[in-house]
Amino acid sequence: MPVISLFAGARRIGFGLAACTCLTAIPAAHAQLLPGVTDRVEDRLSDQIQRPIEDRLQNLDNVLDDLPERVVDGELGEVLTDRVLSSDRIGNTLDATRELTGGVVSGVRETVSQVRPRRAIEIDRFDGWPVMRNEWIVMVPTSAVDELAALSLDILEETDLGSVSQTLLVVQFPDDPTTRHQIEAELSALDGQIVERNHVFRRAALDEPQADISEDVRPGAAPMTFEGAVGGLRIGMVDTDIEEGHPLLQTLELTEADFVSHGALRPTGHGTSVASVLSRHATVQRSPELLGASVFFLDSDGTTGATTASLIEAIDWMIMEGVDLINFSLTGPPNAALESMIQSAQARGIVVVAAVGNEGPASGPLYPAAYEGVIGVTAVNANGVPYRWANRGPYVDIAAEGVNVLVAAPDGGEQRDSGTSLAAPIVSAFLAGWVEDAEFSAVDEAENRLIRAVGWTQDQAKDEAIGYGVLMIAPRKED
Repeated sequence: MPVISLFAGARRIGFGLAACTCLTAIPAAHAQLLPGVTDRVEDRLSDQIQRPIEDRLQNLDNVLDDLPERVVDGELGEVLTDRVLSSDRIGNTLDATRELTGGVVSGVRETVSQVRPRRAIEIDRFDGWPVMRNEWIVMVPTSAVDELAALSLDILEETDLGSVSQTLLVVQFPDDPTTRHQIEAELSALDGQIVERNHVFRRAALDEPQADISEDVRPGAAPMTFEGAVGGLRIGMVDTDIEEGHPLLQTLELTEADFVSHGALRPTGHGTSVASVLSRHATVQRSPELLGASVFFLDSDGTTGATTASLIEAIDWMIMEGVDLINFSLTGPPNAALESMIQSAQARGIVVVAAVGNEGPASGPLYPAAYEGVIGVTAVNANGVPYRWANRGPYVDIAAEGVNVLVAAPDGGEQRDSGTSLAAPIVSAFLAGWVEDAEFSAVDEAENRLIRAVGWTQDQAKDEAIGYGVLMIAPRKED
């Protein structure tokens, strides 16, 4: 029975200078098509190359624009995911662009390390959710790992999770139904075991910068402003790879590690954008610390996503590194293994902040935002009007600006973008003390601090669109 031990290399960058102890490149992002990966080629590309790429992407944009604004009970999520996972047109564009540019494409990085094996990216659907084909997660106490030796399991990964004294295995079950059922029964008899599908998670942004630019102000949602410089806890960010040399990230002391086992390509756009929001709202005088976990793969056909196994390993790393808060700007289905790791982080006093998602008001809950104790963040525009594609529900705790906001572009510049992904880091920056009046020391204090910041009182009903209210923080003033 083959056993593969995995570990993540890490690199540390201070003030954007790439002085690093790096064992592997860092990366990652979402199980939906990566919009913008192929249309933001280096500025030096000729119009003859760039124009055909943009024309192809516009065809997909036109299809999505025709979707009805009023979505019927989860239909939007199904439509978007199906289109993304079967988009040969976009895959051909990405492949052709990489060939024409010698592999250099803005927003894409190729790993060079052989520390981790590179499995093929094969995605199926299970109960309506994307999963890695015939990949299952098994979590058992490390002391019980030897009991798995007698089972006919094909082990693809085996990782010791030091923070919880458990071992994570990604396995394949045999095709024979009888043998499979026997293995499942024996696994269920193990103490403390968790068996789950290796789900694929998506980044929580739709790249729709022109949406919801309304001049109206939502009644009762007047934002508050915070400025100043105190405190500064360590934030962990589970997202795509980050372009650490980007000019908009120079205020951050950045450490990165890679947790991807599928393919060699890593998207960088989404994580770089989210990190730039954190950087823009860091008013602390010293360089704040950000630990970035790269969890998203990128297939040559344009498919991108983050597996549950990658998320679990990233959380374990962050717990061991002693972060104070973890930001998730990604969404997916409920998964018992992921929930268990998040609960372990919370039990150690780590605050978890997550974007609620952009599947529309009729969508069901998305995770990790919908887990108990996680701060679920939605997006509003500059006037406090909710983002029209944002999820709604009782798990929405707070709102922050995330519509048509200025973020880092993968080519070293800036661009406008929208999504709950971009609202979550504002709340994270506030709770981590990266802005004035935001220090705290316990998980149960985080929600109370947000409540006080937006002026919510017990006689008000919690709003399923904006939660307790809108937290609007003034960005750091440039010198």
